[in-house]
Amino acid sequence: MSHGFYERLGEMTIEIRDASPNHCVFVLSNVDRSVPNALRRVLISETPTMAFDFVEIQENDSVLNDEFIAHRLGLVPLLSSNVSHFKYAHECDCDGECDKCRVEFELNVRCTTDEPLDVTSSDLRNLSAPLAMGLTVRPAVGRDCPNEDEQEPIVLCRLGKGQSLKFRATARKGIGKEHAKFQPVSVATFYAEPVVRIDPEIHDQLNFEQKETVEQSCPSLVFKTDSTTEMLEIEDMDRCTRCMECVATAKSIDAPGLIKID
Repeated sequence: MSHGFYERLGEMTIEIRDASPNHCVFVLSNVDRSVPNALRRVLISETPTMAFDFVEIQENDSVLNDEFIAHRLGLVPLLSSNVSHFKYAHECDCDGECDKCRVEFELNVRCTTDEPLDVTSSDLRNLSAPLAMGLTVRPAVGRDCPNEDEQEPIVLCRLGKGQSLKFRATARKGIGKEHAKFQPVSVATFYAEPVVRIDPEIHDQLNFEQKETVEQSCPSLVFKTDSTTEMLEIEDMDRCTRCMECVATAKSIDAPGLIKID
Protein backbone atom coordinates (compact mmCIF):
# COMPACT_ATOMS: atom_id res chain seq x y z
CA MET A 1 0.00 0.00 0.00
CA SER A 2 1.09 3.60 -0.59
CA HIS A 3 2.37 5.88 2.16
CA GLY A 4 -0.64 8.12 1.51
CA PHE A 5 -2.95 5.32 2.65
CA TYR A 6 -1.23 5.06 6.04
CA GLU A 7 -1.18 8.84 6.39
CA ARG A 8 -4.96 8.93 5.93
CA LEU A 9 -5.33 6.28 8.62
CA GLY A 10 -3.83 8.78 11.04
CA GLU A 11 -6.74 11.13 10.26
CA MET A 12 -9.35 8.46 11.02
CA THR A 13 -11.91 9.26 13.71
CA ILE A 14 -14.26 6.89 15.54
CA GLU A 15 -17.66 7.82 16.96
CA ILE A 16 -19.45 5.27 19.16
CA ARG A 17 -23.20 5.59 18.63
CA ASP A 18 -24.44 2.57 20.53
CA ALA A 19 -22.66 0.00 22.68
CA SER A 20 -23.94 -2.89 24.76
CA PRO A 21 -22.55 -6.31 25.75
CA ASN A 22 -23.98 -7.87 22.58
CA HIS A 23 -24.22 -5.00 20.09
CA CYS A 24 -22.12 -2.08 18.90
CA VAL A 25 -22.64 0.65 16.30
CA PHE A 26 -19.85 3.07 15.46
CA VAL A 27 -18.88 5.48 12.69
CA LEU A 28 -15.47 5.58 11.00
CA SER A 29 -14.68 8.86 9.30
CA ASN A 30 -11.87 10.03 6.99
CA VAL A 31 -11.04 6.52 5.77
CA ASP A 32 -11.34 4.52 2.58
CA ARG A 33 -14.12 1.91 2.40
CA SER A 34 -11.49 -0.82 2.42
CA VAL A 35 -10.74 -0.08 6.09
CA PRO A 36 -14.21 -0.84 7.56
CA ASN A 37 -14.50 -3.82 5.21
CA ALA A 38 -11.16 -5.18 6.47
CA LEU A 39 -12.33 -4.65 10.06
CA ARG A 40 -15.56 -6.51 9.27
CA ARG A 41 -13.65 -9.47 7.85
CA VAL A 42 -11.29 -9.59 10.82
CA LEU A 43 -14.22 -9.61 13.25
CA ILE A 44 -15.80 -12.55 11.44
CA SER A 45 -12.89 -14.74 10.47
CA GLU A 46 -9.70 -13.74 12.32
CA THR A 47 -10.79 -13.21 15.93
CA PRO A 48 -10.02 -16.27 18.10
CA THR A 49 -12.69 -17.74 20.36
CA MET A 50 -13.64 -21.05 21.97
CA ALA A 51 -16.16 -23.49 20.54
CA PHE A 52 -17.07 -27.16 20.91
CA ASP A 53 -14.85 -29.10 18.53
CA PHE A 54 -15.33 -32.74 19.57
CA VAL A 55 -18.29 -34.61 21.07
CA GLU A 56 -18.35 -38.17 22.43
CA ILE A 57 -21.97 -39.33 22.62
CA GLN A 58 -22.29 -41.97 25.34
CA GLU A 59 -26.07 -42.31 25.46
CA ASN A 60 -28.74 -40.82 23.24
CA ASP A 61 -32.40 -41.88 23.34
CA SER A 62 -33.74 -38.65 21.83
CA VAL A 63 -35.36 -38.38 18.40
CA LEU A 64 -32.26 -36.55 17.10
CA ASN A 65 -29.31 -38.57 15.87
CA ASP A 66 -25.79 -38.12 17.26
CA GLU A 67 -24.54 -36.01 14.34
CA PHE A 68 -27.46 -33.59 14.66
CA ILE A 69 -26.85 -33.03 18.37
CA ALA A 70 -23.11 -32.60 17.80
CA HIS A 71 -23.83 -29.96 15.15
CA ARG A 72 -26.23 -28.05 17.42
CA LEU A 73 -23.72 -28.18 20.25
CA GLY A 74 -20.97 -26.77 18.04
CA LEU A 75 -23.08 -23.66 17.38
CA VAL A 76 -23.63 -22.91 21.08
CA PRO A 77 -21.61 -19.70 21.71
CA LEU A 78 -19.13 -19.84 24.57
CA LEU A 79 -17.97 -16.98 26.76
CA SER A 80 -14.19 -17.04 26.55
CA SER A 81 -12.77 -13.74 27.73
CA ASN A 82 -9.42 -15.44 28.48
CA VAL A 83 -9.14 -17.08 25.09
CA SER A 84 -5.77 -15.41 24.51
CA HIS A 85 -4.30 -17.57 27.30
CA PHE A 86 -5.25 -20.81 25.52
CA LYS A 87 -3.15 -22.41 22.80
CA TYR A 88 -4.36 -23.68 19.45
CA ALA A 89 -4.54 -27.48 19.43
CA HIS A 90 -2.06 -27.74 16.54
CA GLU A 91 0.45 -25.51 18.38
CA CYS A 92 0.35 -27.30 21.74
CA ASP A 93 3.07 -29.83 22.62
CA CYS A 94 0.47 -32.25 24.00
CA ASP A 95 -1.24 -32.79 20.61
CA GLY A 96 -4.41 -31.11 21.86
CA GLU A 97 -5.01 -33.14 25.02
CA CYS A 98 -4.10 -30.80 27.94
CA ASP A 99 -5.80 -28.01 29.90
CA LYS A 100 -3.79 -25.38 28.01
CA CYS A 101 -5.57 -26.08 24.73
CA ARG A 102 -8.93 -27.65 25.61
CA VAL A 103 -11.83 -27.45 28.07
CA GLU A 104 -13.93 -30.53 28.88
CA PHE A 105 -17.69 -30.40 29.42
CA GLU A 106 -20.19 -33.07 30.38
CA LEU A 107 -23.95 -33.38 30.02
CA ASN A 108 -26.06 -36.08 31.64
CA VAL A 109 -29.84 -35.62 31.61
CA ARG A 110 -32.70 -38.13 31.98
CA CYS A 111 -36.41 -37.37 31.78
CA THR A 112 -38.31 -39.06 34.61
CA THR A 113 -41.66 -37.28 34.30
CA ASP A 114 -44.59 -37.51 31.91
CA GLU A 115 -43.90 -33.96 30.68
CA PRO A 116 -41.31 -33.43 27.91
CA LEU A 117 -37.97 -32.16 29.19
CA ASP A 118 -35.88 -29.60 27.32
CA VAL A 119 -32.13 -30.25 27.39
CA THR A 120 -30.43 -26.85 27.21
CA SER A 121 -27.02 -25.21 27.34
CA SER A 122 -27.60 -24.70 31.07
CA ASP A 123 -27.23 -28.46 31.56
CA LEU A 124 -23.60 -28.40 30.41
CA ARG A 125 -21.14 -28.90 33.28
CA ASN A 126 -17.56 -27.70 33.10
CA LEU A 127 -15.16 -30.45 34.22
CA SER A 128 -12.14 -28.20 34.76
CA ALA A 129 -10.28 -28.48 38.04
CA PRO A 130 -10.85 -25.83 40.74
CA LEU A 131 -9.08 -22.54 39.92
CA ALA A 132 -8.19 -23.85 36.45
CA MET A 133 -8.21 -21.47 33.51
CA GLY A 134 -10.84 -23.62 31.80
CA LEU A 135 -13.49 -22.55 34.34
CA THR A 136 -13.65 -19.16 32.59
CA VAL A 137 -15.21 -20.84 29.54
CA ARG A 138 -18.99 -21.27 29.75
CA PRO A 139 -22.08 -21.09 27.52
CA ALA A 140 -22.95 -17.50 26.61
CA VAL A 141 -26.58 -18.10 27.51
CA GLY A 142 -27.31 -20.30 30.49
CA ARG A 143 -26.12 -20.97 34.01
CA ASP A 144 -23.89 -18.23 35.51
CA CYS A 145 -24.32 -16.05 32.42
CA PRO A 146 -24.45 -12.28 33.25
CA ASN A 147 -27.57 -11.77 31.10
CA GLU A 148 -29.32 -15.01 32.06
CA ASP A 149 -32.42 -13.10 33.22
CA GLU A 150 -32.85 -11.56 29.77
CA GLN A 151 -32.27 -14.60 27.54
CA GLU A 152 -33.40 -18.19 27.66
CA PRO A 153 -30.79 -20.99 27.45
CA ILE A 154 -30.30 -22.65 24.07
CA VAL A 155 -32.32 -25.84 23.59
CA LEU A 156 -30.26 -28.79 22.35
CA CYS A 157 -33.06 -31.36 22.18
CA ARG A 158 -36.25 -32.49 23.93
CA LEU A 159 -36.58 -35.74 25.87
CA GLY A 160 -39.67 -37.82 26.58
CA LYS A 161 -40.27 -39.96 29.66
CA GLY A 162 -37.52 -42.56 30.06
CA GLN A 163 -35.26 -40.96 27.47
CA SER A 164 -31.77 -39.73 28.30
CA LEU A 165 -28.84 -37.87 26.78
CA LYS A 166 -25.26 -38.20 27.97
CA PHE A 167 -22.06 -37.00 26.33
CA ARG A 168 -18.67 -35.39 26.86
CA ALA A 169 -17.65 -32.42 24.74
CA THR A 170 -14.32 -30.70 24.16
CA ALA A 171 -14.03 -26.96 23.53
CA ARG A 172 -10.97 -25.70 21.69
CA LYS A 173 -9.59 -22.42 20.41
CA GLY A 174 -10.12 -21.49 16.77
CA ILE A 175 -11.02 -18.75 14.29
CA GLY A 176 -13.93 -18.31 11.93
CA LYS A 177 -11.72 -19.00 8.92
CA GLU A 178 -11.52 -22.62 10.10
CA HIS A 179 -15.24 -23.09 10.84
CA ALA A 180 -18.32 -20.90 11.34
CA LYS A 181 -18.72 -22.14 14.93
CA PHE A 182 -15.63 -20.10 15.89
CA GLN A 183 -17.13 -16.81 14.67
CA PRO A 184 -17.46 -14.43 17.64
CA VAL A 185 -20.14 -12.32 15.94
CA SER A 186 -23.39 -13.29 14.28
CA VAL A 187 -23.53 -10.17 12.09
CA ALA A 188 -20.83 -7.66 11.12
CA THR A 189 -21.79 -5.21 8.39
CA PHE A 190 -20.87 -1.72 7.24
CA TYR A 191 -22.27 0.84 4.83
CA ALA A 192 -21.14 4.22 3.58
CA GLU A 193 -23.22 6.95 5.15
CA PRO A 194 -24.65 9.42 2.61
CA VAL A 195 -23.36 12.98 2.46
CA VAL A 196 -26.15 15.36 1.39
CA ARG A 197 -25.29 18.84 0.11
CA ILE A 198 -27.44 21.78 -0.97
CA ASP A 199 -25.98 24.07 -3.63
CA PRO A 200 -26.27 27.60 -2.16
CA GLU A 201 -26.31 29.44 -5.49
CA ILE A 202 -29.16 27.37 -6.95
CA HIS A 203 -30.94 27.46 -3.57
CA ASP A 204 -31.04 31.28 -3.53
CA GLN A 205 -32.74 31.32 -6.96
CA LEU A 206 -35.76 29.29 -5.75
CA ASN A 207 -38.90 30.64 -4.14
CA PHE A 208 -40.23 29.30 -0.84
CA GLU A 209 -42.87 27.07 -2.48
CA GLN A 210 -40.23 25.32 -4.57
CA LYS A 211 -38.12 24.72 -1.47
CA GLU A 212 -41.14 23.24 0.30
CA THR A 213 -41.70 20.94 -2.69
CA VAL A 214 -38.18 19.58 -2.35
CA GLU A 215 -38.63 19.15 1.41
CA GLN A 216 -41.89 17.23 1.02
CA SER A 217 -40.44 14.98 -1.70
CA CYS A 218 -38.17 13.23 0.81
CA PRO A 219 -39.92 10.23 2.42
CA SER A 220 -37.24 10.05 5.13
CA LEU A 221 -37.68 13.68 6.25
CA VAL A 222 -34.06 14.64 5.70
CA PHE A 223 -34.89 18.29 4.95
CA LYS A 224 -36.80 21.05 6.66
CA THR A 225 -37.83 24.56 5.61
CA ASP A 226 -37.74 27.60 7.87
CA SER A 227 -40.70 29.89 7.21
CA THR A 228 -38.90 32.82 8.85
CA THR A 229 -35.69 32.70 6.82
CA GLU A 230 -37.26 30.83 3.86
CA MET A 231 -34.27 28.49 3.89
CA LEU A 232 -34.16 24.83 2.90
CA GLU A 233 -31.99 23.05 5.47
CA ILE A 234 -30.75 19.55 6.20
CA GLU A 235 -32.37 18.36 9.43
CA ASP A 236 -30.90 14.86 9.73
CA MET A 237 -28.50 13.56 7.08
CA ASP A 238 -28.40 10.09 8.69
CA ARG A 239 -32.01 9.49 7.64
CA CYS A 240 -31.11 9.54 3.94
CA THR A 241 -31.64 6.20 2.18
CA ARG A 242 -30.37 7.38 -1.23
CA CYS A 243 -33.82 7.05 -2.79
CA MET A 244 -32.89 10.13 -4.93
CA GLU A 245 -36.46 11.52 -4.80
CA CYS A 246 -35.13 14.94 -3.82
CA VAL A 247 -32.76 14.95 -6.80
CA ALA A 248 -35.57 14.03 -9.18
CA THR A 249 -37.85 16.69 -7.68
CA ALA A 250 -35.14 19.32 -8.04
CA LYS A 251 -34.86 18.48 -11.73
CA SER A 252 -38.66 18.71 -12.13
CA ILE A 253 -38.65 22.31 -10.86
CA ASP A 254 -35.80 23.25 -13.19
CA ALA A 255 -33.16 23.20 -10.46
CA PRO A 256 -30.82 20.35 -11.40
CA GLY A 257 -27.80 20.22 -9.15
CA LEU A 258 -29.64 21.65 -6.15
CA ILE A 259 -29.18 18.45 -4.17
CA LYS A 260 -26.01 16.35 -4.33
CA ILE A 261 -25.73 13.02 -2.56
CA ASP A 262 -22.34 11.29 -2.24
